[in-house]
Amino acid sequence: IVPLSTIMNTTEGIYVIKIDENNTARWILVTTGLSNEKSIEIFSNNLQDDDNLALIAAEEIRNGSTVKSVSSK
Repeated sequence: IVPLSTIMNTTEGIYVIKIDENNTARWILVTTGLSNEKSIEIFSNNLQDDDNLALIAAEEIRNGSTVKSVSSK
């Protein structure tokens, strides 16, 4: 379950943006499930529970681009 802001709807599908250990953005195709006004279930074989996702998904974050990680702590 993730915040709705992590979901990106495109003409090619529904994605989240995973940030890997090298701070590289990877678009991950997902299937969505139940949702409410704040969060949504996502399903993908390419995600793990401890993966870092962009909190606000945007097409401006290109697949394969390097991003700066900001800690929420």
